[in-house]
This record gives sequence, structure tokens and C-alpha cells, in this order.
Amino acid sequence: MHPLSGSVAELISVLSLALWSVAILVWDLRHRQIPNLLIAAAWIPALVVTLVGGQGLLGQSLVSGLGGLAIAAAVTLPGFFRSALGGGDVKLAACLGWIGGWAGALVMVLVAAVLLGLAAAVIVLRNRLGTGLAPASGKLLARFAAGPAFVIGFWAVLGLRLA
Repeated sequence: MHPLSGSVAELISVLSLALWSVAILVWDLRHRQIPNLLIAAAWIPALVVTLVGGQGLLGQSLVSGLGGLAIAAAVTLPGFFRSALGGGDVKLAACLGWIGGWAGALVMVLVAAVLLGLAAAVIVLRNRLGTGLAPASGKLLARFAAGPAFVIGFWAVLGLRLA
């Protein structure tokens, strides 16, 4: 049996994730970084529920959670090493991958990649029409928060599961 089975427990879980997601979105958009404490607010309960109850917040197994974490890390770490993503973005994606499981992580990173690609295209277009590209480094003049793209991708997964 799922550790959060029952309508009240499921509602509390989804509402908690929603409030946490809003906090992540607002903080990352305002400060362009995600504090470890904010990420831990979801990581710790998600880990405890999975390890104690045998299933995660969304019903994924331990193996599926580890797979989701690995997929998120594999996709985000190269961006971190190239300074395209911050450490908070990597930890956020890993946390959401753990909660969503391997299948959820695949959808999440796909949605995030599309959203981040669109954001980059808008920035490039705006810079070319206005101030041009950044100097010789080739980096974009404008930096944007990547965390919201992962959160939106996660909620796409959650929406598919709740539908």
C-alpha cells in the first residue's frame, strides 16, 4: 500500500509540493539561485517516505527514485560544469527526479529542455535585435533562472499522473 494513500494524505502531499514549488519559483526568479535549505524542505520528507514506507511521495519505488535522480543528474551536470546551470538547479532537478521516478524524470527534463531552449532563443533574438551577443566568450548577456523550467516539467508529470 502506498504510504500516502487516502484522499486527505494525497491532498496534503500535493498541496505541500505546490507550496514548495511556488517558493522555489519565486526565490529563483528573484535571486537567480536556490538555497539548499529550500531544496532540503522537499528532499528530506521525500527520502524519509521512500525509505520508511517503501514507496515515494508519488508511489515510485526506491529503484525508480534512484533512476530519476540519475537521469536528472546526467542531464544537468554537464550544464553545471559549463556554467550554464547553477548547483541549485542540479540539486532541484535531482530532487524532482527522485520524487517523480525515472519515467517522470524523463518527461521533466524534456519539458525543461524545451522551455530553456525557447528562453535562450528569445534572449538571442532580443540581443541580436538590440545589443547583440556578448563579447568573445559567446555567452549570452542575459542570464535567466532555470529552476522554474524544472518545476514546470515536474508539474507536467504530476498533471499526467493525476489525470
